[in-house]
Amino acid sequence: MLKPLTADVLRILGPAHPRTLAVRHNLAYWRGRAGDAAGATTALQQLLDDQTPILGPDHPGTLALRHNLAYWRAKAGDTPAAAAAFHDLLADQIRILGSAHLDTLETRQDLATLRGNSGDPAGAIADFQDLLTDQQRALGPDHPQTLTTRMRLLELHGHAADPTDTHQPLNDPRQALRPDQLDFHHPRANLTTGRPRAAPDTRRLNQPPSRTASDHNGGTNA
Repeated sequence: MLKPLTADVLRILGPAHPRTLAVRHNLAYWRGRAGDAAGATTALQQLLDDQTPILGPDHPGTLALRHNLAYWRAKAGDTPAAAAAFHDLLADQIRILGSAHLDTLETRQDLATLRGNSGDPAGAIADFQDLLTDQQRALGPDHPQTLTTRMRLLELHGHAADPTDTHQPLNDPRQALRPDQLDFHHPRANLTTGRPRAAPDTRRLNQPPSRTASDHNGGTNA
């Protein structure tokens, strides 16, 4: 459905319209969700090259696109490039959005998860612990993102106690997961347009919601 829609919005609205950019972002997102992480990465890189001159490098939609691109790079197996992209994005988010913004904190969470997935559970624990302190101050102890960090700390501590035992009990009804089983923030599909906002929390604690690119690209009206 999205491929014909992409052709129609290109024809009617033109390549530079925010809705066209959002539809392209959606198409790349669902390509990745269908199992083609490499294809999603290629499509998002092309979109980033096209979108940045139109919306600007500091636009919330551009920042969201960069997050999703880093995510699919990691899913495609290019962990060093994904980590570098997340680090660069984090620096820009701190400058543009501030250190306490939800998107900034999410990127820090993704970086910590990626560090754990890369074989450094001790480093991931340290990152998550620092993040938890900031999340509790900025978001509160009951925010879904704060709870996610607490869960991941439990999972990582459980693995660190005995890396060979993936079934040891925690102070939680779930069993411990290996660090390479931890997932990080799914990119949000761009289904609507508007100002940056957090997506509804409909996930499992270790599987955050999809990031909607249209949430960041502009108004909903064509």
